[in-house]
Amino acid sequence: LISIISMIGIIETIYLNINKLTNTNVLCSSLSCSEVLNSTFSEFIGIPFSIFGFFFYLTLFSRYSFNENYHKNSTQSIFSLEYLFVLYNIVSIYFSMILELFLKHDCFYCYLSITNIALIQILKAFMDLGNSKKCYKEFNLIAFSILQSLLILCLHKLNIIEIL
Repeated sequence: LISIISMIGIIETIYLNINKLTNTNVLCSSLSCSEVLNSTFSEFIGIPFSIFGFFFYLTLFSRYSFNENYHKNSTQSIFSLEYLFVLYNIVSIYFSMILELFLKHDCFYCYLSITNIALIQILKAFMDLGNSKKCYKEFNLIAFSILQSLLILCLHKLNIIEIL
C-alpha cells in the first residue's frame, strides 16, 4: 500500500515539475495552484521543491516496492528514512504556514502531498509495531505528533472540520 501511495506522489510531482519547467498552469479549480507553484517560495536555490518531492517519493517507492525485507534487515537505512520523514514534516508545516500567511491560497496538490505522506507514515508506524528497537518507537511518537497537526490542518482546509 505504501508503494501505491508513493506512486501517486511520483505522478503528482512529475506533473508539477512539467508544469513548473514549462511555465504552464496546472489543472485546479482556480488559478491558486499555479500561483503557488510559480511563487518565490516554490524553489530552494533555484531547484523546484517538487523535484525534491519526486526523489522523496521515488525513495519510498523503491524501498517499499522492490525489497520487502529491507524494512526488517537494514536498521541504519531505515533510521535515516525516519530523519527524512521528520524533515518532510517540518517542511510541510513551513509550507502550510507560507500558504496561510503569505500566499493566502489553498493548493490541492500541496494538501494531496501532505495527506499522502501522512498516510505513508501511519502505514509505516503499523509496520514498525513489531519492531522492538527503542529508536523506532521514539521516532514514531514524534512523527505521529507532527502527523496529527498536519492532518488537522488538511481536514480544516478541506472544510471537513472547523477549528475554533
